[in-house]
Amino acid sequence: MTTRLQRRYLATSGSVLRHVAQPAGTLAISWLVIGRTGTATWGACVSMLITIQLLVHLVQWGQRDLLLRDLSDGRTDASALWWTNLCTRVPFLAILLMPLVLFPEVPGAIVLGWGLMAALSASMEPLVVHTKRFHQALLADLAGLLAQLATLVATGTIDPALVVASFAIGQLVRAVGIWIAVGRPGPLSWRWAPHHHLAEAFPFVLIGLGGLLATRADLYTMAWLVDDDALGSYQVIAGLFLQLQVLPGLLVKPHLPALMRLGERSLIHHAARRLLLGALLAVPATMIVLIVLRAFFHVAPDMGVLLAGALSVVPASAYVVLLPRVLGLGQERRLMALSFLAAGILVVITLVLVPFLGIAGGLWGTACAQWTILAGAWRFLMKRPPLWSADRQP
Repeated sequence: MTTRLQRRYLATSGSVLRHVAQPAGTLAISWLVIGRTGTATWGACVSMLITIQLLVHLVQWGQRDLLLRDLSDGRTDASALWWTNLCTRVPFLAILLMPLVLFPEVPGAIVLGWGLMAALSASMEPLVVHTKRFHQALLADLAGLLAQLATLVATGTIDPALVVASFAIGQLVRAVGIWIAVGRPGPLSWRWAPHHHLAEAFPFVLIGLGGLLATRADLYTMAWLVDDDALGSYQVIAGLFLQLQVLPGLLVKPHLPALMRLGERSLIHHAARRLLLGALLAVPATMIVLIVLRAFFHVAPDMGVLLAGALSVVPASAYVVLLPRVLGLGQERRLMALSFLAAGILVVITLVLVPFLGIAGGLWGTACAQWTILAGAWRFLMKRPPLWSADRQP
């Protein structure tokens, strides 16, 4: 007989596995490209990868939270809502994705195809959550990854154009798979609704953008500061440490309903214990990262890189239980402000330290940004108005 906690694990396992599989797939692609051509080729693709991620986020324009809110009443036609949302955003999508044709390393049509397929796949994520077809969507993710790997393996020479084409093919297969998984939504009816799907979604955009920049601004800054070879190495190193940051959130997800019933003080004490545990586990986790980097990517980071990376993963162990409480108290604006503050700190420290410390500077910036997020959430829940609080009076 399954317990309630076991049922929660089963219900969330598909979502958790998807969060693990997608970045693991990117690491697999980077391993294949670096192993056959070197880090410079992968670094040339990273600039396009992070640009498409940012543009796709902007194209989505808060649709995930908006559509899930609209579908929560149980009366809205999910297919019609999705098609209305998608068609309303077509002009917006065209405007934002057209700059992709300007990348000099790859034919513009290939990069644009990658962006379009990525945007289409992302547009169906609210339907995955609504229908709870996480395991079926996971199969679509894996099918897309296998198609991408097959494209790269089947050729003798890998260059940036082929890597980008493989991403486009993988996203196409993934989009078709997700479309099938969520019930093949068809254009039975739709209408033009820019006010609802664009104007009312704007607050969700800022919240998501703040979170994205708080964890990825270092990559955008590094792409501007360093060459392709260093950028390729940094993306792999930072990507591994980023997965260690994400892991506590995935593990705590089934326990969140019980944790959110705790009082502020009890929750903070629990977060303190998690912080200590995270600090203890950061050492063996960093050693695993070092082994993976040396064995699979032939990258040997120095002690500064490893120390900064280890410090960057510790705060997430605690704030994964604090941030949901901040949101539960209706403090979305505070959290958004904290995310943008962390992103600003990340950019400034990266700009200052990279010329002196190399790629370690980006990880030190990440560490400072992560500790800023933890400190901000901690201070708010301790009833101490933080410096970034909008309620502070001069």
